[in-house]
Amino acid sequence: MARFRLTHVLLLIASLFVVSSSVSACSCAYIGPACHAAWSQGVDAILLGQVERIEASSLPGMNKVTVAAEEVYRGTAVKSIDVYTASASESCGYSFLKGERYVIFALGSGGRLMVSLCSATRPAKYAEEDIAYLRSIPSLKETARLYGTFKRYTYDPNFKPSFQPSVMDHYRPPEEEYRAMAPMAESRIRVKNQDGIHQTKADEKGNWAIDGLRAGPYEISVDLPKNLVLDPAWGIRGELVPKGCSRVYLRTESNGHVAGHIVSARPLSENISNVVALFHAEEPELDISRPPFEVYPDSASGAFDLGPVPAGKYYLVAILTDHNYDRAAVFYPGVENPKMATAVELGDGEKRSGLDFSIGNPNFHLRQTCCEFKILLRTR
Repeated sequence: MARFRLTHVLLLIASLFVVSSSVSACSCAYIGPACHAAWSQGVDAILLGQVERIEASSLPGMNKVTVAAEEVYRGTAVKSIDVYTASASESCGYSFLKGERYVIFALGSGGRLMVSLCSATRPAKYAEEDIAYLRSIPSLKETARLYGTFKRYTYDPNFKPSFQPSVMDHYRPPEEEYRAMAPMAESRIRVKNQDGIHQTKADEKGNWAIDGLRAGPYEISVDLPKNLVLDPAWGIRGELVPKGCSRVYLRTESNGHVAGHIVSARPLSENISNVVALFHAEEPELDISRPPFEVYPDSASGAFDLGPVPAGKYYLVAILTDHNYDRAAVFYPGVENPKMATAVELGDGEKRSGLDFSIGNPNFHLRQTCCEFKILLRTR
């Protein structure tokens, strides 16, 4: 199942500061809070300041940003400092605004301080927690903090997202704003490190924290009922640094699975792409270009195992793409008319196997539109 997964790795890509015509897009992993980012490799300067001037620099494709420094948390204490960033966001340039105050995380390179869209830099008005932490560093103990939330994806059909995520997003708001989920209140979280096992429980909002941990490697585990599975995410294993932290979003969901085989008169390997997908049977239309749940079947055997999937009633569909980029959609138990399809019912955490269906000689009649495949198949 395709899903954006939260990570807490600060990406420092060398090519960010070598701007050329070949650079067409910037992709950043999720950036953690200051208590994590401050100790990430490559962070050479951290400061709070107001942007006084933005101008093109002598470096091709780069802007020079002059900042009046209010507080310097790492690096040389100065009243004014120049930082450099790519002039285009496609090249991971940070879009500073004149007059705005920022908490800036910069990388030293060639005697200059570079700021990337993939750094933890953010407007000061949104960084009160980060500023408080950075100011407290000198007085902190050499221990570390591990914290986050523990929630379950509910796939509530009545959920109204306030944000629509895109593969082009550099940053995203909290996941709760665009995915339906519920807190795993009272669930026990265990952290194993060099000192043994530390335990806590998620509160009514799903928040949890363990303070005073010894710096070094750690591993997180939770107890789950059989119908749920822990959604893999960065942070289950990691390493804490003195005075630092890790923020870990623990996510779980119903461990339903649908498995079977595609029996094809035409070898699947002859297609440019094959996908087995599940669509909610209650929907009046199916957009086969954006399946809610999908998996690639084995091209040799046609075997597939699709999951984890929540309880519900679904249409199981084989979506094939030929070398002309035309598509065919074959519904379980092997029909091209969705009105003749058999819906598959799945209980919470249920695993159904043996859902084999034949696709015969599919009719590749679903053609590409101007800019994307977006074919709607009306089911009723």
